[in-house]
Amino acid sequence: EVALVGAPNCGKTALFNALSGASQRVGNFSGVTVERKAGTATTPEGRRMVVIDLPGTHSLRARSLDEEVTRDVVLGRRTDEARPDFLLVVADATNLRGALRLVSELKRAGLPLLLVLNMIDIARHRGIDPAELTTEVTWDFAEWGLDREGFLEHHARAVAEDGLFRHAPPIEGVSEALWRLSDAGVWIRIITHRLVSNWSHAKVVADTVSWLDDARIPYRDICFLGQKPQVEADAYVEDAPHNIASLRESGNTVIVFEQPYNRDLPGPRATSWDEVELLVADLVTEHSGAYPGQLPGMDPGAERLDRRRDALG
Repeated sequence: EVALVGAPNCGKTALFNALSGASQRVGNFSGVTVERKAGTATTPEGRRMVVIDLPGTHSLRARSLDEEVTRDVVLGRRTDEARPDFLLVVADATNLRGALRLVSELKRAGLPLLLVLNMIDIARHRGIDPAELTTEVTWDFAEWGLDREGFLEHHARAVAEDGLFRHAPPIEGVSEALWRLSDAGVWIRIITHRLVSNWSHAKVVADTVSWLDDARIPYRDICFLGQKPQVEADAYVEDAPHNIASLRESGNTVIVFEQPYNRDLPGPRATSWDEVELLVADLVTEHSGAYPGQLPGMDPGAERLDRRRDALG
């Protein structure tokens, strides 16, 4: 058994999706409401292995239930879960200092491990040490020494050469939260303005739709649109400061998804997709007088999607 370990939002789930594909199954660890993702993968030599995506953690000195589960699985303390044979430690190459602290702790646990670096393409294009790149950035990454033209150049290269829109890791919990909202009757529309570079539109659209499928994101329709107020939704979830300002100037309700470049904007704010779900539920209740929630006894949406895919072969 191989376990994926890493900080939240480091790209761990994207690697898990790439390794396990349609074989993955989602449930909970026994006795706790912590999600358990597992699947199977086959090596080039034909050897099958079980892959488990452990909850995100910054340290084995656990401070949350998620981190306690990861610590206990790694250390072999859970009676319902076999101790992994090998660890794949996924790290954001732009924040290696924090990742290496976790690697040091995991090495002391005594299991063989391999360090996998994500976002290395950004450092490679600029010819710099990834550890020098800060994650505390403004909208156009001026902190990385980029002007608007430089940002667009690197962005276009990342899309065309590195498959940015195909392989970017989803934010932890997004699929599950959106499936619960969809099951409650919330109409989910994806609005994205990704057609900013000429001669790559076909790849951008195809990679975006494939990414949504791989990440198991439910949606009713998708719009590639720069002027988001034209969509006339009841509420928006947005991180870009200029879009938030434009939407609010048009009288729209906007939930700000927190990022370093929008922390000066007023709420409502969310730092996770679980918080987005709660805020949307409150808006539905305020608008209609009740929030139906997911019907009792229903499996998670991603599991229903997997069964549908399996049935179709």
